[in-house]
Amino acid sequence: MRFALIAFTLAFTVACGDKDTGTDSGGGDSGASEVDAILALTGDATAGGTTFANTCAACHGADGASGYAANLVEEIPSKDDAFIVNIIINGDGGGMPAQDLSDQEVADVLAYVRATFG
Repeated sequence: MRFALIAFTLAFTVACGDKDTGTDSGGGDSGASEVDAILALTGDATAGGTTFANTCAACHGADGASGYAANLVEEIPSKDDAFIVNIIINGDGGGMPAQDLSDQEVADVLAYVRATFG
């Protein structure tokens, strides 16, 4: 029984990712800490526009509404900043993958989508 508990704990830890490095699937305290750290940064909407064009526009469209992914013109106004940052860094568990951006780049994209889409 003791071996089974140890094996389950090890399997659960491996499957859920390393919480200390932020490689988990969006749950746990490290995700909230990373979101908070990004929200504490000052985003540059101009730099965010460049990152958006290079990273996001292929799926969302240059105007945020003409791609095959979520229509940002409709979605962004109803979402809070923490939600948007969490989706960018962790994905949505469906079609939106986690993005490999620095914290500053995420803050910049947030500033851009807020200024552009609401």
